[in-house]
Amino acid sequence: MSFVAPPPPGALAAVATGVIGAGWLSGTIANFSIIGMPTAQSIPQSALEIWHGMFTRGMAAMPKVAGTVALAYAYAAYDSHSRGISWKGYIAAAALVVSIVPFTIVFMTPTNNTLLAAASGQSVLSQATLSELIRKWSFLNITRSFLPLLGAATGFVSFLRN
Repeated sequence: MSFVAPPPPGALAAVATGVIGAGWLSGTIANFSIIGMPTAQSIPQSALEIWHGMFTRGMAAMPKVAGTVALAYAYAAYDSHSRGISWKGYIAAAALVVSIVPFTIVFMTPTNNTLLAAASGQSVLSQATLSELIRKWSFLNITRSFLPLLGAATGFVSFLRN
């Protein structure tokens, strides 16, 4: 019977940080679409301001959380590689988590820019257009939330396989 040594505490902490952090990130991003945007839509006269507040807070925090999670996974990959065990799953998990940034740039920028212009008073949107843009943003955002969720699952499966 072969014995596999348990990971050192630092590596275990890195994996836990990665998995839990990626799950938290996914849930927080999804929450904007599941709870935040329906609430904003229920108060039409304040919908744009609510969206803008959530967007601003999310933009300030989520990339930093994603970067921290990716660093944790990178350390887990480094440690696994140095111990001669599978490490590529942790790199894949890190890539999935930080892919929220290019997803945002590629798929969400036009919608974000239109809503930001309206929020700053540079343009005026009809209530119907605003409602449609918030619905579109909400759909794109919930889609984006699956990236860190997949990162959490990939990191966890990588841990179990080691």
